[in-house]
This record gives sequence, structure tokens and C-alpha cells, in this order.
Amino acid sequence: MLGRVLAQRYEIESEIGAGGMAIVYLGQDRLLCRPVAVKVLRENYAKDEDFVRRFRLEAQAAASLSHPNVVNIYDVGEEDGIYYLVMEYLAGTDLKTLIKQRGKLSVGQGLWVAAEIAKALEHAHAHKIVHRDIKPHNIVLTRDGRIKVTDFGIARAVSSSTLTQTGFVLGSVHYSSPEQVSGGQISGAADLYSLGVVMYEMFTGHLPFEGETPVSIALKHLREEPPAIESLRPDLPAKVALIVKKAMAKDPKDRFANAGQLLQAIWETGLMATGFDNTEESDEDLEDTSSLETTKLVPAVGNGELQPTEVVPEQKKPRRGSWGRKFLWTFLILILFAGLSWVGLLQARKMIFPPDVPVPDVRGMPVEEASEVLQQAGLKPSIDQRVHSLEVPEGWVISQDPRGSRIVKKHRTVELVVSRGPRLVEVPTVVGLSLRDAALLLDERGLKVRVLEEEASDDVEVDQILSQEPMSGSVPEGSSIDVVIAVRHKTTTVVVPDLRRLSLDQAEQELLQRGLAMGNRFPDFSDDVPEGLIIDQNPRPEAEVPQGTTVDVVYSHGPRMRPETKAEIPDTVEPPPASKEEAESEPEEPPTAPVEPTPDGLKRATITIRVPDGPPQEVLVLVVDDTKVGIRQVMQELVDGGETIVREAVGYGPEVRVQVYVGGWLILEEYLR
Repeated sequence: MLGRVLAQRYEIESEIGAGGMAIVYLGQDRLLCRPVAVKVLRENYAKDEDFVRRFRLEAQAAASLSHPNVVNIYDVGEEDGIYYLVMEYLAGTDLKTLIKQRGKLSVGQGLWVAAEIAKALEHAHAHKIVHRDIKPHNIVLTRDGRIKVTDFGIARAVSSSTLTQTGFVLGSVHYSSPEQVSGGQISGAADLYSLGVVMYEMFTGHLPFEGETPVSIALKHLREEPPAIESLRPDLPAKVALIVKKAMAKDPKDRFANAGQLLQAIWETGLMATGFDNTEESDEDLEDTSSLETTKLVPAVGNGELQPTEVVPEQKKPRRGSWGRKFLWTFLILILFAGLSWVGLLQARKMIFPPDVPVPDVRGMPVEEASEVLQQAGLKPSIDQRVHSLEVPEGWVISQDPRGSRIVKKHRTVELVVSRGPRLVEVPTVVGLSLRDAALLLDERGLKVRVLEEEASDDVEVDQILSQEPMSGSVPEGSSIDVVIAVRHKTTTVVVPDLRRLSLDQAEQELLQRGLAMGNRFPDFSDDVPEGLIIDQNPRPEAEVPQGTTVDVVYSHGPRMRPETKAEIPDTVEPPPASKEEAESEPEEPPTAPVEPTPDGLKRATITIRVPDGPPQEVLVLVVDDTKVGIRQVMQELVDGGETIVREAVGYGPEVRVQVYVGGWLILEEYLR
């Protein structure tokens, strides 16, 4: 895609992000000379009519929003099977990075950020759109101090969205509401819960719920209360803590009625700041008075005092004609002086009160071209500073003051910030370091680490860097260093034994002898395998797996009962006679444990899962049914990108739900019929 031009207008320059459905590129709008973000549907999904329909729905939903706190949608289209969305490019810092840098935000700044997000949600909810993925990663603080809510990629119109639809319907589980993780009806209250989690993280620097797996975190959202926010932030005012607790109420009815009510509660605290303390106040909105001068009284020539006069002898009086000529000359001089004064006044007025002119937007232009454009508009270009930039080429304008389209006085100076190109940094050697230490060292130099390959090794520790590219030299700041890491020792892998037609006890002993463990045990009907013996297993026999891996098995429940062999229940049944002791004793309480379902409630389905192209991702398949366990894990494996796997899911009860997570995201949820 790099270098391609879509619609003869949008030139793709570099990749800046990737999601479950699409890849985001930095592009250049050739027509308007501005940077844009181009979101392109992944190639493997572009041929799927259902995904294409969702992509178009996303564009229609997001394009209907127009608000200062919502990212703008400029264009949407399709070219040669490529479906794309052109959005506003935001230069700034996302809220997640800001929290990591500061640890936690002040009370005033945190309330200001929450209020800006609430404004965006109030606008979206008024248009029947639920974001569904409010998290700090999707909140951007722009360079000019504004808060923008981004990525309405999984938002759906309330009137046409239900949780039972398949596809990408949920966001990150750390910020998901209880109704999202449980399969309930989604409304704007879900976004308010997610905003409550974001506020919790802003004020404490910690997430309310942590866990080893997405399922454990989801269960905590459903059943547990988060640690008291006052215990993590003792100086937090009580009225602010109450706002966070109400937003994170388990029952949607106990939360704020809408985003506007939450916004009102924030205003009423009286603690909200007006922005971030690292944003300096701009003078762009102040009136330009640099060219005005205060009116001053100019003293007359001389000191105004009476001068002594010299006494001269009396002379003969001049003739009358000479007085007439003097008067004429005096009159002419006065007229000339008045004319010159009027011309001077007009010229002075033009200098003191120049006309208003609009400021051209010269961002993204070469500095020579930008200077020429400003001079033609009657303005004075001036290079304020030159800074390094990854996005803007060397010698091109990054920003300007006053900003484009603003009305100023003619001859005003326009300060320009010009790019010096990317900053070059020396590449440190990270071979022999752990992946975490390498990432920290590279981050200090302004570089990133990218795992190019994983390699098994007997000589080094797991996650240790085996090689890097480049090994040395200078690269632009922000570049990625490719590394190869050791993932595990070769000697730790074992071969999975064949457990088929063994009893559960025999299989467990066989696994223990090889350093493996028994995982989930799923019953199934079989006409060929006797009851109690294993029918199938996962991983398959002869597969090489690390020691300690759990092996799931499917064991025989015996042959399925045929309808014609069912026993009929008589209309009346005489109870057996009770003994005297039994008659006198108190009746026992019925057992409280749920009854195991009968074989008639069995439901099963075959699931085909394709992992998107790219690095390996964890695939997790769960079954939610009416058994004692409630939620059972069918599989949890690291699957290579582009690979397709097939798994069978079995459950019991009137409602059996299957959930599939890829890379921590819920991508499929269906009820078995």
C-alpha cells in the first residue's frame, strides 16, 4: 500500500497502526495539502460481504458525528477491492501514554479530561451511536490542547445492534461494562461505565481489575467490586470518588442517566481545571495591537516663553503693496501646510490602522513557498525555530502562528516552525539482554523494538535477544530495531501421548509421567467407544508441546438413547412403605448443588477460526452453559498468523453460548441451537 494513491488524491506514506478489521496509514491529501489518516479494511476481510457491510456501517455512523471532541471523517470509498476511510490526522499524545508518563493526573486535569469525553459521548448518544470501546488508547490530547475521542470502529447504531450478533462487537476487556462481557443489551450506559474505569485509572494510575486471562478479568467486572479508590488516592475529594463509583455501578440503572448528567456532576464539583498545565496560553485569540501607537501631544517649536526683543530705531513704514504680498504668501504657506498635513495624516492612518487580511495556511509547504505565499498576502514571514520531525520533511513548515484562516492586520509577522527532518540516534547493542530490558534501553534513545522472529535455544534464557538488525550505526528517531528472541529451551518440549480409548485415570497417570497435566474433560455420545473411555484429545497425539501443558480430552458418555427405547413413566407410582424411624425423622433438605444436565440437553458445533495475517496471536475458545462450571475453556493456543484452525464445542442446557477471543479481543459470540 505504501506509495499508492487512492481516488487520485490520497497518497499512502506510512503505516501508523493496526486493528482487528483494518490497518491505519498516514496519508497526504494532495488536493488540500494536509496530512490525513487512511483506514483500510484488511485484504482477507475485504472479500467477506459481512465484514464489508460492517465497514460501511462504521463509516456511516462515524460520519454522522460532528463535534469538537470527536475525530472528523473526511471521505469513504472503494477502489480495486480496497475499502478505505479517510479521517482527521491527530498529532498529539494518547491518554494511555500520558498516564504512564505521569503515573496519575491531578484532580482538576482528570475532571477536565473526563468532561471533554462526556461531551463527545453526549453528542454520539444523541445520534443513537454507542462507542463500545472507550479507553485511554482512544483518547488523544492534541498539540493545541484539545481532547479528541477516536476510533468509532466498533460503534453501532443502537436501533440495529445487539450483542448476539457475530463479529467485532466488544472492546478491550479491561474497560468493558458488565453487560458487554455477559452478553446483555448494550446502551449508552456501557460507555459511561468505561469512562468510569478511565477516570479510576487517571486518578490512581492503576486499572480497577487485573487478571491472567481475559475471562478472569471479565468475571471480575461481573462479580467483584474494585479496590476502593480512596485507598489508592487518599487525597481524592469524596465528591469525586462518588462520581467514579456511580459511573462504575454494576447495574446500568444505578449509573448516571446519561452523559449530560455525568458532565453536570463534574461541573458541580467546582474542581475542574481548564486544561493541562503543560499547554501554554496562546496569544492567537488576543487582539493584535502591535502596530497601534498611543496619541501623544507634540510640543511646539521653541520653548513657548517670551523672548527679549531688541530695541531698534524707528524706520520708515512699508508701503501698502508689501503687506498684501506678505499676506498672500502666508495664506499659500498655510494651505500647503494643511495639504501636506492631510496627506501625512492619511499615510499615518494607513500605518497605524492597516486593513484586515486572512492568514493563509502554509503548513505542509516548503519554507520558500510558504514565505512567498505570506508575502503575497501582505504578511511578513519569520522562522521562529527549527525542530526535528518524523512526519514532516526537512525544510517544510510544521506549524504557524497566527494559525491559518485567522483575520489579522496587514503587515503582521507570521512565525513559522520549520522541520529539520528526523533526529538521528546511535543504535545501542541489545544482544544478550532480555526483551523487557532491551525495550527500556531503546525507549531511552527514542527507538522501538520489533520482534522479527522467535527461535528456540538451549544456550540462553527465554526472552533473551539472540540478534538484532541493524547492529550499529545511526537511524532516525522513532525507528524500530528488529530482534530475534529465544522463546523456550528445546529440551523442555515433550511428545503428547495417545490417550484415546484409555480411562480418565489412566490418561491422567500417563500425562503426569511425561510432565503434562489433565485439562478440561468434556463428555460426548459415542456408539463405538465404551462409556468412560477417551474419544479424542487436544493437543493431538505425537504433538510436541512444552512441559506443563494441559491436555483437554473428550470421553464417551455411552451410546445416544434412541426415542423408541425411552422408558415411559406410569400415571401413578406407589411410594415404598416407610419405616417407623423414617416416619418420625425430619425430612432431609434437598441438595443445593445444580443437577447435572441430561444427555437430551447436549448441543455441539464445529467452529472454524482464521487468525489474521501477521504475528502469532493467542486463540481462546470458551463455552458458557448450565453445567456446574458455567464457563469452560475449549482451547487456548498461540496460533501463527494466517493459519486456519477447526475446533468442536460441546455444551448442555437450553442456552449454550460459544465465545472466541483472538489476541484478547472477542471476535465471535453465538448461541448453539
